[in-house]
Formats: sequence, structure tokens, C-alpha cells
Amino acid sequence: MVASLTVAALAGPAVAMPAPAVHGRAALSCPVGVLGVTSSKALVLRSVVNGAVTKERVSSTKLSFDPTALGFVDYTSTATTGVQKLSAMRANGAPRQIRLTFPLKGTALHQTSAAIAQKGFAPRLFADSIGYFVYTVNGSGVLERWEYTRSPKGAFSYAARVKLGSGYGKLRSLQNGGRLKASGVEKDLLYATTSGGALLQIAIPLGRPTREKVTRLKASGYTGVTEISTSYCNDSVNYHALVTINPSANTATWTTVQGANKPSSERTVLQGAVTGSTRWNLHAVL
Repeated sequence: MVASLTVAALAGPAVAMPAPAVHGRAALSCPVGVLGVTSSKALVLRSVVNGAVTKERVSSTKLSFDPTALGFVDYTSTATTGVQKLSAMRANGAPRQIRLTFPLKGTALHQTSAAIAQKGFAPRLFADSIGYFVYTVNGSGVLERWEYTRSPKGAFSYAARVKLGSGYGKLRSLQNGGRLKASGVEKDLLYATTSGGALLQIAIPLGRPTREKVTRLKASGYTGVTEISTSYCNDSVNYHALVTINPSANTATWTTVQGANKPSSERTVLQGAVTGSTRWNLHAVL
């Protein structure tokens, strides 16, 4: 959930679980907030630190619809309460906006939702970004960039579509990996997995988005993965942590990508299984 609020803010002092020692990684701190939807349409948030689930919140009510993907909109807070707004994709092409409200020092998670001014927007894959761009893959395997816009009357919608490239039909997941600047070029980073089990990074220059670069980080190890959640290790935008989920197998693993501005297979490490929970049948993960 790299584009949203910090893990500490949303996870809060919720359901605490023991975190096993991470031998040989004393200097590594990789907190990831994994937000997803259960098969019963409840929202669940897990705080994962160095591959161990440490806290959990579950929404007190269920969604009235079943989202296919979630994206970050904004986050505000008072001294006692946090408010997280999310965009939610739907198979019927009519996205909604979800509003999460939660006490910063409690275990509750409340949700409401409302329609946004859009029809016919049903991407096969969806990922947000640090800014107002979002990225989608359609049914023909075309990667596209959109802008999340607001009309003078306050209506939200996705517009200004830019076709970036084709050949993305084998992707099974897509997620925001943050934004960084290297050699004077600012780029949005996306992470994806393929039907063959590979892990990819897609780097998209903001000024020249059609010049996206795809790097295969791992050729295998991610079979069945349809959900990814991302964050930073050691508070570095150049050191990424990924939680990858295979809902069918009910499993999750975590991966670190060191040197995300110039990624390589050698510096991408599949660390192992995520411990502390056995309930990974989630979808629309952010």
C-alpha cells in the first residue's frame, strides 16, 4: 500500500500477534500494509513487518458490492481518527469510492461507499500511483495511463487515456511500486506477476510514458499470484518490499527489491512465506 497512509497509522494498536525473530536481518525494516477484500466482502488490513503479520483490523460491516481492485485517493486525520479514501473498481464498469474511518488507538474499521461519475470503466488490471495517474491493462493486453480527475462540480472520473504499450496479456497482477527520480528522470514504478510465475518491474517515465521499460526480476517463484502489496524497506524509496498473494493456495510470500531504480534478479530476494496468518484468500489487494 505504498501510495497510502503509513502502516502504523492505519494498522494502529489492533489485534497484536507475535512477530518471530528475523535472524541475520537486524538492520532490515520492511513494514507493509496489506489491505484486501475477503470472500464475504469484508475489508481486512494486515500489518506485515519483515514477513510476519503483527496486527490486523477487519471492517465491522461488509461492502455492498464486490470490488475487482482498489486504489489510493487520500488520507486525512485528526488527533484521534483517521480517514482513508479509496477508489474501487467494479466488473460492471461503474467504480465507487470507499471511505474508511478508524480510531488511531483502537481496533475498529468502518466503511461507507458512494458512486463516482463514471461508467464503462472496467479494466482487467488496475494500479494507482503516488500522484493522480493510474495504470490499467485491458482485455487486449494494452497498458494504459489515466488521470484521476475532479470536475468543477466535484465529480471524480478517470480521463486523459494514454496508450503505453501492448503485449501485457499474460500479466496476472499489477501494483504501484512508488515513484523515484534517477538520472534526472522521474518514473512511476509498477510491479506485476505473469501467468508463468515471473515477477516484473515496469518503469514508466512521467514525461515520456510510452517509453516504459520492463525488467524481469525473477523468472519463477510467483505462480498463482494475483495480488501484490508494496512498501519501502528502511524508509528508502529505492528499497522495496512486496507481499505477494496466491488466493487459490491461501498463501503469501514476501520479497525485497534493493536498488529499485536499477533493479536486477541478483538484488531481488524472495524472502519466504509470510507468517502469522493462514487466511490469504483475498482479492482487490492494495
